[in-house]
Amino acid sequence: MKRNLILASVIVLVSAVLLFVFRKPARDLWFKVNPPHATRKVPSMIKSLPFKPEKRPARPKNLLLSKLRDDQLYLPDILFTPKEAPRGEYFKFSLVLQLDSKKKAKEWRGKKALLESLIINVGEKFSYADLRTPDGRQLFKKAVLKALREKYGPEIEDLWLTEYNFAKVERP
Repeated sequence: MKRNLILASVIVLVSAVLLFVFRKPARDLWFKVNPPHATRKVPSMIKSLPFKPEKRPARPKNLLLSKLRDDQLYLPDILFTPKEAPRGEYFKFSLVLQLDSKKKAKEWRGKKALLESLIINVGEKFSYADLRTPDGRQLFKKAVLKALREKYGPEIEDLWLTEYNFAKVERP
């Protein structure tokens, strides 16, 4: 019995060495990991259409950025949780600041974090129900403009809320 076990282990060991020494590269094996039909490029059906497909219109954010003047500053995706908001809900918005000169706008591009912090502090004082209504968002806009003018003076001429919505964070 012991002899058969030793003989079997020698045969397995010799087979493993022979397979290692005389192995074929993977591309020459009779089986392949990736079948040939998976590597071919599938022709596009759009080329066979009898008309030319229309290009998609630019997304609003890209369109907004393309129309932004040098004396305007874009602050994207500001988030905060309003008072009395349901658990996990937050208000997400973007805004454009109109400044009094191109030079000021260039200086203020480095102050975006300070501006966002001030805007968030003002926004957290508003209730969830107020921000849900158009009048409440208008009051929010006026409060933010007032706070910015108090802090930084008349350099800020106006501001516009470009995008706004409520979102909910799903928690496990």
